[in-house]
Amino acid sequence: SNPIILYFLERDILEMQKLTGGKPNYFRKRIRTALAEGPKIKKINISHSGKTIQAISFSVKPYVTDPLRNTPGRAKYKKLSKKKYTFVLSKEIPGEIVSITTTVRGKNKNNPLLEESINFIEK
Repeated sequence: SNPIILYFLERDILEMQKLTGGKPNYFRKRIRTALAEGPKIKKINISHSGKTIQAISFSVKPYVTDPLRNTPGRAKYKKLSKKKYTFVLSKEIPGEIVSITTTVRGKNKNNPLLEESINFIEK
């Protein structure tokens, strides 16, 4: 329910709609379902402002099991089926968001087709 997370996901959903012609509610439902399934949460330590703080990290791939990704006429969905969202959160950061990243890997795993992120930067 964090507005920054909601904004990031909504902007991403609208971008996917433009790329695929898909319906925003379809993308929202896939993301909600992936999050509700309970992704594996990892406790990690990160460096912030010169000190080490505790955080959690989890990733979801809402479209990897999408039954429509292989449907004829849905080639645009197939590329996005590899889309991965990674969240890093910490209670020691204002707003608790360290970063949110979305990545679509290409054939060469070192060069993603798409990568976007939002990161907390303290000023």
